[in-house]
Amino acid sequence: MIYICIVVSLIFCIVKYDIYSSSQYKNTVFKVVFFVLWFLAAFRYRIGNDTADYMYEYTHSLAISDCSWEDILGNINRRPGWNILIGVCKQIGSDYVIFQLFHSTFINYSIYHFIKRYSKMIYVSAFIYFVLFYANLCFDAMREALAVAVFLWSINSFTKNKWVKYYFIACIASLFHISSIIIFILPLVKILKPTKTLLICSFVIFCVLLSLYPFINEYLLYLQIWGNVGDFGSKATNYLSNENYQFSGTILSIIKALISGVLVSLFFVYYYCMRRNDSYDWIIQINLVYILLDILNVGDSYDWIIQINLVYILLDILNVGAPLFYRFQSYLCIIYVILISNCCYYLLYEYVILISNCCYYLLYEKKLCLLTRQFSIFVVLICISYYPIKRYFMPFPPKPEILNYRLYSPYSTVFFKDVDMVRESMRDHPEIK
Repeated sequence: MIYICIVVSLIFCIVKYDIYSSSQYKNTVFKVVFFVLWFLAAFRYRIGNDTADYMYEYTHSLAISDCSWEDILGNINRRPGWNILIGVCKQIGSDYVIFQLFHSTFINYSIYHFIKRYSKMIYVSAFIYFVLFYANLCFDAMREALAVAVFLWSINSFTKNKWVKYYFIACIASLFHISSIIIFILPLVKILKPTKTLLICSFVIFCVLLSLYPFINEYLLYLQIWGNVGDFGSKATNYLSNENYQFSGTILSIIKALISGVLVSLFFVYYYCMRRNDSYDWIIQINLVYILLDILNVGDSYDWIIQINLVYILLDILNVGAPLFYRFQSYLCIIYVILISNCCYYLLYEYVILISNCCYYLLYEKKLCLLTRQFSIFVVLICISYYPIKRYFMPFPPKPEILNYRLYSPYSTVFFKDVDMVRESMRDHPEIK
């Protein structure tokens, strides 16, 4: 219920502040929104798929004063930055909520600051963040989320070509999750100058890759290429063989591809509106990485907005394997949020309209009535939100009689510590501490 209240409140704020441009308490309300998001993550109790495992790990971790260098550097399944952070929090107190407080504060403040700085429609950005990425970053992929938050602080250096500072921050991010390797490669996209030719060619490539989805996955499974590459490879094998991550030729998959195509056309909007301002090229460049990652990520069922890198990622995924690469998308998801919200801004305040279908995209220049422009924003938000929300009502793979949303609802706080036994039955390690 609390999640529905947040969605409804954000829609109200979009109408009042982003569409009708009211300034009354705009910044104050935005702070309140992120305070609520911070509170939900900081004081949750056993909410999410991975939280219970992290709680168990925290209970059996050492305080930093008791850790040796072997404890910090020798754990192949955990990066040094994560081990140090856990050790510091454990030094402060043994209650896992201490770590959750720090994690939620850093993640949500980093995203709050990023949206405030770069988004033209901050409540649209907050809505997209909450519906698409909030649960994953704040409840599940906690190690990766720290690397993502650190990466966001490097974007200013990325846009200004300050590479020493950029790579210094990238090194910090790499201390938390191995997938941050994409940050070191990302500057290659600076050579891509956003033009209509680039965007059209990208779209053609995306369509081809989508059509090859099932063949790539089947070929990789047949080769069993992950067999001798350790824990990282075994995890990839799990993604490849898990039905929940595979492309299926269902109506839902077709709808997913069609809606994704509509979103690709937003690049044309952004290119049109920003074509005289090279300082915004980085938004398109980075989102091209996000698109390619999603198309080649065979079965990434919630990051379905097709966006990708045309140079490094294509070769790497075709040679190594696709499903695991949704991890890399997390680093780009908040930038994607900015792209979509700014596109909504231009749809509302500029004079462009998109006519799109699954095969062909055409940008028409035409003045529209205000009502039509307002309606177009909600069409965009519906397209973006449909599949991520739909995913919460899909069966949980190990127990198809339970739906995915039970991982997050009903909500429970550390103040009452209510235990939902249905949610506990969905875990590999249901031990309650």
